[in-house]
Amino acid sequence: MIRFSSQQMLRWCLGVCVLVFAIPSAHAQLDIFEKPKNNPPPQRRGFTFGTFKVGGNSGRKQMNQGQRLYAQGNYQAASLKFFLVVSQMSGSRWFQTAEFQLAKCLYRMGLYHAALDYFTGIIRTGASHRHFRSSLSWVILISRRLKNESMFLGKLKRFRTADFPRKYRNELFYLLGKYYFQNKKLPLARRLKLALKLLLQVQSRQAKFYARAQYVIGVIYALANQANNAARAFRLAATSARRIKNKKMQRNILELSVLALARIHYGAKHFKAAISYYRLIERKSGRWLDVLFERAWAHLRRGQYGHTLGILHSLDSPYFRNEYFPEVGILRAVSFFERCRYKRVKKIITTYLRRYRPLVSSINSFLTRNPSPQRAYITLRNLRNQESASGLDDDPSAQMFQRLLKLTFKDKKVRLLFDYIKEITRELQVIQQSRSLWRGSALGRLLQKRLKQERMAKVSEAGSRAQSRFRAAKNELAELISQALKIQYETLGAEKALLQASASQQGSFTMKSSRRRKRNRITVAAPDDYVFWPFQGEYWVDELGFYRYRVRGECKK
Repeated sequence: MIRFSSQQMLRWCLGVCVLVFAIPSAHAQLDIFEKPKNNPPPQRRGFTFGTFKVGGNSGRKQMNQGQRLYAQGNYQAASLKFFLVVSQMSGSRWFQTAEFQLAKCLYRMGLYHAALDYFTGIIRTGASHRHFRSSLSWVILISRRLKNESMFLGKLKRFRTADFPRKYRNELFYLLGKYYFQNKKLPLARRLKLALKLLLQVQSRQAKFYARAQYVIGVIYALANQANNAARAFRLAATSARRIKNKKMQRNILELSVLALARIHYGAKHFKAAISYYRLIERKSGRWLDVLFERAWAHLRRGQYGHTLGILHSLDSPYFRNEYFPEVGILRAVSFFERCRYKRVKKIITTYLRRYRPLVSSINSFLTRNPSPQRAYITLRNLRNQESASGLDDDPSAQMFQRLLKLTFKDKKVRLLFDYIKEITRELQVIQQSRSLWRGSALGRLLQKRLKQERMAKVSEAGSRAQSRFRAAKNELAELISQALKIQYETLGAEKALLQASASQQGSFTMKSSRRRKRNRITVAAPDDYVFWPFQGEYWVDELGFYRYRVRGECKK
């Protein structure tokens, strides 16, 4: 008969108590999600201390339970099963499938960035992963939803065409080509070469990718100063765009291609051809204002000052009071200067300096008060919300700053970053609103940590990008103010030359008495489908862009 001392008996009893209490608690997490029946759980079930596994919970059992829960739509419970295999059985035969299934669970839960993180991990492994091709399909689906492809494209550094799913092959070639084109970390020549190689592989049978690929190819050739090749690619893009069924996409590519052709002709000093292309952009387009402004420059370069001033008259209408076009004053001053209307030029320059010099101070104040990208992001986010809620401020200086703010958010990169941060914040809220048991699990804590880190990085990037936009606007304004001062100086010089010429011809200075000239109403020849109507202080939407300004020249030969 074996006898135990009192200390041995105590240790043995404590051990039994630990097992009695430890086994049920180890499986409470699983039983809650599995919605067990009234039957008690089996007496012998494995449990885990850290990374050391005790008991009989095999990878196969975890996978089967996870698949069953996934089929039932219980994605939270299924994700915990798959995460257990991913985190503790990395060398097992179930690891790759568990990784793929975990990513799918997160997608079903609305955690798109977290799902994308696991899918890109599979892509990083390469074609040796059994779910590589399927993951490519999933990341394209998520990137369409998030409108951000750059999160996974950088992982595809080495690939074979055969690795791409045939259904998405053209789309992936286009996305990768665009990614390398926009990747400014690489030298310009290197990224253009890589992008061109990929984009040229996009086949014409899928017009929505072929047209966009040809547009990017045209931009690449334009950067390489190959105007003829660029124009050919833009024409292909415009032609292919007509086969796109999505009308919004079709119109977008058509407009971009036509606008690019207009700019090529403008750069080649073919101003008449450029104007013809600019006129193809319809008024309902979101790019129409920018096109109108660029057309004003083309008319100026042709010496058609009445057309230029008519376009600027349209830009001054109340319909565009929220828009930011600081170059308008310079264009107007140059147009009047070329017609020797020096008094009018001086008045325009004085108004221009009074309007835009305070804006430079406002930008400096903003950059001083928001030195860090994080602070700049918070301020701009609040200003954006206030502006969308209340409209423009009554203060002219504040109005100009809000117009600049609107221009900043026209930058696609800035807009995407702010939307990206908003989406990450939403996913963090999804986690916070989930069951406390899942939220407090190792998976829930890991995802919260990753999303918070990603949000911090993107907040810094968005703030830095916006700061760069404001600095660029400040430098542009400084240059425009410098040009305004030069025009003012040239105007004074021209007036001085007139006075000197008058003095040399008559032997003394003579000043003409000002006489009011009788203003006669004029008429102009108009096409059959247009009607001439004099401006009477009222702006009409259908007249915008069609104004003509009769500017009388006072230059003496």
